[in-house]
Amino acid sequence: MDYVPNGSTGASGANGTTGTTGTNGARGANGTGAAVGINGSGAANGALGANGTGAAAGVDGVLGTGVAGGVNGAAGTAGSAGGRGDQAAAAAQAQAQARAQAQARAWAQARAQAAANGRPYADTNSDALGTDKRGAGRDGDALRAIPSVIAGLLAATGGDGAASETLDALGRGGGAGRDSDRLATSDEAGTTDGGGAPAAPGTGVYVPGVSAPGFGARIEAIPAAPSGVHVEPLGSGIRVTWTHSGENVNHYLATAYDSNGNAVGNCTSNDPGVTTCDIVNGIQSGGSYTAGVLAYGSADASEPSSEVTSGSTVTVGPPAAPTGVHAMGASPTSLVVSWTASSSASSAIDHYVVVSDQDASRGCSTTNSSTLHCLVDTLSADTAYSFKVTAVGSDQSGDSDPSASSDPVTPGAPDAPTNVMAVQNGANTLRVSWTAPAQTRAGISKYVAVAVEDAGVTCDTHDGGSTYCDIGNLTPGGNGYTFRVQAKGISSSGDSAWSTASPATVVAGPPDAPTGVTVTPGDASLLVQWTAPLNQGPGIDGYTVSTAEDHTLTCGPVDATQHQCTITGLANGTPYTAQVAAVGSGNTGNSDWASAAVATPSKAPDVPGHVTATAKAESIWVGWTAGDPGSGVAKFRATATAHGDTKTCEAAATATGCLITGLTAGTEYSVTVQALGQYGRDSQWAPATAATPAALTLPADVPPSAGHVDSSSGTDVAPGEAITLSGTGYAPHTTITVAIYSAPQTLATTTTDGSGAFSVSVTVPAGYTGSHTLVASGVDSTGTPRYLTLGVDITEHAGGVPAHPTEPAGHGGTTDGYASASDTTGSLAVTGGPIASIAMFGMCLLLAGLAFVTLSRLRFAVDAPAGGTDRTA
Repeated sequence: MDYVPNGSTGASGANGTTGTTGTNGARGANGTGAAVGINGSGAANGALGANGTGAAAGVDGVLGTGVAGGVNGAAGTAGSAGGRGDQAAAAAQAQAQARAQAQARAWAQARAQAAANGRPYADTNSDALGTDKRGAGRDGDALRAIPSVIAGLLAATGGDGAASETLDALGRGGGAGRDSDRLATSDEAGTTDGGGAPAAPGTGVYVPGVSAPGFGARIEAIPAAPSGVHVEPLGSGIRVTWTHSGENVNHYLATAYDSNGNAVGNCTSNDPGVTTCDIVNGIQSGGSYTAGVLAYGSADASEPSSEVTSGSTVTVGPPAAPTGVHAMGASPTSLVVSWTASSSASSAIDHYVVVSDQDASRGCSTTNSSTLHCLVDTLSADTAYSFKVTAVGSDQSGDSDPSASSDPVTPGAPDAPTNVMAVQNGANTLRVSWTAPAQTRAGISKYVAVAVEDAGVTCDTHDGGSTYCDIGNLTPGGNGYTFRVQAKGISSSGDSAWSTASPATVVAGPPDAPTGVTVTPGDASLLVQWTAPLNQGPGIDGYTVSTAEDHTLTCGPVDATQHQCTITGLANGTPYTAQVAAVGSGNTGNSDWASAAVATPSKAPDVPGHVTATAKAESIWVGWTAGDPGSGVAKFRATATAHGDTKTCEAAATATGCLITGLTAGTEYSVTVQALGQYGRDSQWAPATAATPAALTLPADVPPSAGHVDSSSGTDVAPGEAITLSGTGYAPHTTITVAIYSAPQTLATTTTDGSGAFSVSVTVPAGYTGSHTLVASGVDSTGTPRYLTLGVDITEHAGGVPAHPTEPAGHGGTTDGYASASDTTGSLAVTGGPIASIAMFGMCLLLAGLAFVTLSRLRFAVDAPAGGTDRTA
């Protein structure tokens, strides 16, 4: 079935010219008489002019003209009245003059109160519909209806409670005044004339909206405001519609406002039952507009309703053309056409129509403005189709211009891809690429590549625009891989044939990881070094070096011939793990990461200054001043070197000196100091200074004692006796010399351990008796001489046996096997009883044994036979 697009919309007809208002016909006779002359048109706030002379007329007949009277002005002289029929012309003239005066006062109060209530009176010079239209505003020949606030003033002008003459601003013809056919007359209201009799027909005072004492008036209702105001665009204007009951309505006024809120045009509906009209004048094509509607009452001078505006804005004229039209396959004989919506508001568009450039009977349309695609079917598989899209306007706004044509598309499956090949693109990865087919026809949704050797080795593009994809986790070596590629059609339009297979490509693996990675921390940097791997695969293009914590902290590209680089921009005091990977040649991929031990970059301390070396006894005291600590000082180290032998001392980070001990007296040493950094970076060595340690000499006399030396034999010793002496409080690894005084004689030398303690065995010299002092000489941790002493009594014993046996250190001498209470001065105690007592006891035992043997032999001799006779004979 051929597709027939919608016909174009006809142009809107122009609004017809408003007909002129017919004049009121002559009223039926109420008796022959001349009408009262009335006030003419009043100039605002001018002096009230004299009433003009009234021309004779029947009721509702021709108006008499009068001199213009301004509001609040002084009352002019009343004009002469025409004949009234049954009332005297003089009385009518007097009443007219009184009314003019009361009216001036009344209008002043009415305007003031109306303004205070937020409903000021309109200006007669800005009548929206012109001064000849009823109810449209301030007619030049009428005054606003008098509000109730001044009803009493008008009543007072009737004289003795008599009813006043009719106040019709425009007379009894059509216009803005109160005609007797719109308000109750004095006859209807039951008012009286000046003599107390009921007033004649037509003598009631018309006061719209009030009911004053002595007047036959009734309320003239204000129309309710319209609702549901709606605006629709037309081809060259706007159509305004609204909702209203029509009650108390003479006509409606609709006003158009532009985007700046300016009133630019209007239209009226003179039938209370017709709630729509078109605004054409002042409307520009492409402009945006809202509208407001007022309802005017059936009485000429009544208040209009509040204005109600539309909530929406419309743009006039036909919508803009759609853009971005394109077609894609849906089946071998159909295409889906889609587009970008018109830039016009969706409310200005009813639906869209699609037509083929090649065959106008081939097309489709939507059913609304929100759908932006449709299906064109029954197409020929050998024809390339392009399409245009038109936005059909709402109501009478017209249609857009056709869009630009889409690119031509031929229904059906695409041709097969060509020029398929595979290259290395990473570790054990190949990239398969191809050339897109010359004929894509209805379109390509994606491509699929499959290895000929293994259908499970495959990849796809996920879209129809890419012409390559990567396949990983392949097996290196062997005969390689070949691939074929297929183009997948869009939707159900069909797939291409498989391409010709690519040439075989052998997969290469990455190199092994580097080895021997080391890191040297620097100031906010790490120096990383490594050894190239033995298995380099097809080759190494370079190395990648970074921290394991943040891969953006790197050396940058490193050439394959380099095996070290420095990572900079690090935070001092923060530990990092450096890692290195080899980059394989020809996209063969990178090796695994090789990591080094964690290292912490830091700023090294400054070199200590003002280094001093003070010679001490077999030691040197080294002093210094600390410099900038950098990232922190762990400790200080000082060295003294001579003849290739180096002695060292270390001190805390807050110390300013330490003692180097164990030095050879009389030998000059080179002394220097270094600050050791908290994170492994140390300062440079300070410039060396020299010092020569002194020998530790024995004083000629017993020196002042810093404490007692301990003895294994206590204080009672014998000449030639070996005893063990010990003591503490000396500098570590320093020499201790033990001597006996009165005249000093060296008995032994030894070296303290790491805690500054010593223990040494000495022999009491032979020939010494009496009281003597043992002295252990050495130096303390500051290099100051330190002396521990022990007073001893040397006694020679019988037989040359030492007075006391040797006992282990820590026991004092006693006379009865127990330490004496007085031996508590730090020297070692002596144990064991007197040797003479023991020897005597042994001698007694020996003599008793000899006596026993002797007595036994004597008894045997007594018991033997005399003469030795043989008793057996």
